[in-house]
Amino acid sequence: MIAEAETSAWQASYSLFGQIKSGRHGILLQPDTNDGDIILKTPFPRVSRSEFPPGRGLLVERGKVVRVQLPLV
Repeated sequence: MIAEAETSAWQASYSLFGQIKSGRHGILLQPDTNDGDIILKTPFPRVSRSEFPPGRGLLVERGKVVRVQLPLV
């Protein structure tokens, strides 16, 4: 599934948000430091959105965080 929203909007849709959060697996593009805890229950290193140009983000898989770059078409 692919979804886009500000972090505050995710919390308004609690049933979907709860399923995503409990899965602790996903890619967040251009994240803020707090997005990991809020969205995927996984702490992120200190980051700034300015470090993430379009297509760059953090992959979370089983609580591990890795920087990724998605290819641009």
